[in-house]
Amino acid sequence: AAALAKLARAGTPRSRLGSYLWDGNRVALVTDASGEDDIEVHWEDGTQEAKRLRIPPAILGRPDTLVPSPEAPLLAIVNHRSALLIVDAETGHVRTADSSPETGGLCQLAWS
Repeated sequence: AAALAKLARAGTPRSRLGSYLWDGNRVALVTDASGEDDIEVHWEDGTQEAKRLRIPPAILGRPDTLVPSPEAPLLAIVNHRSALLIVDAETGHVRTADSSPETGGLCQLAWS
C-alpha cells in the first residue's frame, strides 16, 4: 500500500487505468512521466522500484483501456487508434492482436 500511496502524491506525473496484475502483488498503469504515455509496473509493497516498459509512443499510442490477464503477466490494451495490443508486463514486448477501422470498434475487453 505504501507504493500506491506514493503514486497518489501531489507533484507526481499523471497516472491512470491502474489495475492489479495476475499475481496480486503488482499494479500496471499508464503514466505520462516521460512526456508521452507509457506503461509502468509498480510493486504494491514498495520492495522494488517501479519498472517503466518504455514502449515507443508510435506503437502504444494513447491507451483507452487496460485489462490484465488473470493468469499471466500480460495486458490487453486498446488505444485511441482502436488497436488491441497485448503487452508483456515483464518484458515490454508488444504485439498487435487486432484492430478496427471504426472509432470505438474494440470495447468491453475480457480474457478467456
